[in-house]
Amino acid sequence: MAYTIIEVSQKTGVSPRTLRYWCDNGLFPLIEHSSSGIRYFSKSDIEWVEWVVRFRKMGMSVKRLREYINLAIKGGSTLEIRLAMIKEEKSRILNELDEIKGALDCVDKKIEFYETAIKAKADPHAKGGKKCE
Repeated sequence: MAYTIIEVSQKTGVSPRTLRYWCDNGLFPLIEHSSSGIRYFSKSDIEWVEWVVRFRKMGMSVKRLREYINLAIKGGSTLEIRLAMIKEEKSRILNELDEIKGALDCVDKKIEFYETAIKAKADPHAKGGKKCE
């Protein structure tokens, strides 16, 4: 069965505009087109949409994703390259996660700072009080 962009959008929650952008940028190179240019997605194309969503959520760029997809189309001979790409993405995500954890630690300290100030019923910044870190 073939699905239009509107139908794929309804099934996946990805906007038609985003789907068109992804198609135009090579993320769905195997999509069939009618003679009038209408894109038709197969069931496996919809699965690709779901993978593209996952990859985009993890921060993979459209360019990098296009490289990955083009390698996947070539088949098993590219497995090691694709594995290396995914490992690089994992490493990037772990680095970002460390940065986010650091930011969260700062937020937690700030919350503790204000909760302590509220319990003491004093603004630690007022009249030469201890400044926040």
